[in-house]
Amino acid sequence: VEKSIFEIKNAYYSFKVESDTESDIFPIFGEYFFENGRYFIKTDQIDQLYDGFFFYTIVHENKEIIKNSDESYFLNLIPAQILKRLSKDFFIEIETTDTLSYYLNAHDNINPNLLFKVKINKENFSVEKIDLSDSNNILINSFLTISYNFNLKLNPSLFKFDLNKYPNYFIIEN
Repeated sequence: VEKSIFEIKNAYYSFKVESDTESDIFPIFGEYFFENGRYFIKTDQIDQLYDGFFFYTIVHENKEIIKNSDESYFLNLIPAQILKRLSKDFFIEIETTDTLSYYLNAHDNINPNLLFKVKINKENFSVEKIDLSDSNNILINSFLTISYNFNLKLNPSLFKFDLNKYPNYFIIEN
């Protein structure tokens, strides 16, 4: 699974994130594009762009842009990054498989009260669903892939920050 996931270089996801916790931000619907380690996430509430050098988190409600060089992911869906993070900080076990999917449980080594359940498509190794639950089995958040596509011709401007697209936004540099 890991070897095939690392071979994905370019993709588009349409997604939904929801939670059982009380929050005004959920559900979130959005689109996610990635290519060669760079990505762009577009939602109604928050966008995030990583151009290979800086992370730009655009909060539309506050008209602010947070620019930094740290890995401060709003939502990281790159399959290789997900598996790399989980394999580094988590104990991973295959819960079950069926003809279409792998179902993985990832137990957090640092915080044993957290459990990620990951559903991966067997044919193309796309992440189809990620549930994060606490020790009381309360769903903290759930990422659901609505649709996806690979090997697309993506416009390079998707991965370039352009301040002109955000008139009257305040920039915070960390």
